[in-house]
Amino acid sequence: MAFKFSAKRLLVFKEQLGDNPVAREEMGRRSKLKLLCETCWAPRADYLSVFVDAFKVIIDTLDQLSEEGDCKATALHASILKWDFIITLVVLQHIFEYTNKLSVYLQSPDLNLIQACSSVLNAKRNDDAVWEALMEKAIEIASDYSIDPSSPRTAGRQQHRNNVPANTPSAYWKRAMCLPFLDHLVTETNEKFVVPLPGFQAQLLIPDLKLLFLLMGKLGQLTEEKLKSIHEHYGGDMAIELEEFKLEVDRWRHRWSIREPTDPLPQTLVETLDVANPAFYPAIYVAVKTLLMYPVSACAAERSFSLMKRLKTPLRNTMTDDHLSSLAILHIHKEKEINVESVLDQFAQHKERRLVLCL
Repeated sequence: MAFKFSAKRLLVFKEQLGDNPVAREEMGRRSKLKLLCETCWAPRADYLSVFVDAFKVIIDTLDQLSEEGDCKATALHASILKWDFIITLVVLQHIFEYTNKLSVYLQSPDLNLIQACSSVLNAKRNDDAVWEALMEKAIEIASDYSIDPSSPRTAGRQQHRNNVPANTPSAYWKRAMCLPFLDHLVTETNEKFVVPLPGFQAQLLIPDLKLLFLLMGKLGQLTEEKLKSIHEHYGGDMAIELEEFKLEVDRWRHRWSIREPTDPLPQTLVETLDVANPAFYPAIYVAVKTLLMYPVSACAAERSFSLMKRLKTPLRNTMTDDHLSSLAILHIHKEKEINVESVLDQFAQHKERRLVLCL
């Protein structure tokens, strides 16, 4: 924000960037810093990556502005050139790279919720090599400005901050900053999708999502308790008793135990619906079809709103709701092939018309 709303600071930043070919190459086509978004997660990862790549340019820019009497630049320069800022910047930039991919994937139209639930944050938390690499990167940045790794002073009794036990700065920042932040992200993700159980096992939290255990990759984890939970939630729609549902699930298991090795296993709900014959597996077919209609996020509705301004133009102001919905479906699913001759035949036979459309 200090650079975005000041033409003088932005001009000095571009001049310093032009004198630094290494930073200019790392930033690619970017020529200025991006503003940190307060609501969207995806831009934050890009912003932090740009900030890390242009760190030396930012310091040189603030140095020049400080020499010219810019008091705010002096304060920013003093705040940035601290070990706690550098290590936090490097850690957040690394973690947000993974959350950015998850955020973008949750907005995609071909979302696979199973892949979204399998987060890598737990693996990163328990991998010491990842933390050592982050420490080396932070030390490399700090060494250019003669900044040594340090940790806050500890005492026998502290009332205003956590007294984290650590013998080295690396251990302190890992326990005081990195691990709590990762735990917070994992907790938020678990509250959204899964709930952790002892032994690092997990089961799907939302009753609707327990249907994912009917997929081939999860069928071995479908316990008696989960089976009853699915029937309790979908019993009214499936119109089947619990014992009959158990027999149907047994047939579903047997169906895939005798398959040919060349037969592909369905990995998504859409693929499962295609192979779930409603004549043999009516309850499973209804349950999977119902779950497929649940919106995972509001992205589909937002895409519809963006589409509406292209369809509902002033020249189409008298368009009816049915006509608008049909055009929206055609536009959203434009990859679907349509038999034009069949559409013309149905249109011509709908009522008598003056124009002869059928030969």
